[in-house]
Amino acid sequence: MGTGNIFEHQENYPSKAFAFSNFKDLDINLGQVESQLKAGFHGIGKVSIRHFESGPSGNKGQDTAFGLDEPILIELYDLARAHMVPVLFHFDYDANSLDEMNNTLPNYLDVTFISAHSGDAQPQQLRPLLKMHDNLHLDISSRNPLVSFEDRLTSKEPQRLD
Repeated sequence: MGTGNIFEHQENYPSKAFAFSNFKDLDINLGQVESQLKAGFHGIGKVSIRHFESGPSGNKGQDTAFGLDEPILIELYDLARAHMVPVLFHFDYDANSLDEMNNTLPNYLDVTFISAHSGDAQPQQLRPLLKMHDNLHLDISSRNPLVSFEDRLTSKEPQRLD
């Protein structure tokens, strides 16, 4: 994510910038992703799989609610495996959807999955997931009590992980 040509940033700052293949929701062109990976991109994502509406009241984005095991995603994980790159995915925490994660991640033990914003889950929900899945990592960006988080899943205070 960012401005300009991220691949150019990666070439100019190889130890600081890492280009990831990116797309909107599940509008995935697997040929383009593979081409980018062959060109030297370092990962796939952010894949927006399950994303609750967010943003300030009156200006909220729409929900996305796909399964972690959608056929196009399975093909994407296979690409990640073949190119040995991580998959950064947005999958908002929902106790009812944990089976998807528990059923899918073990099939890809050699693929690193990074849960964006840690799925907006709290430490007591994340610890068991991390213990179960060695290939699951957490990104904690955007985990802060900004005004834009008001009225999101809960009050903004639970967004703090400190």
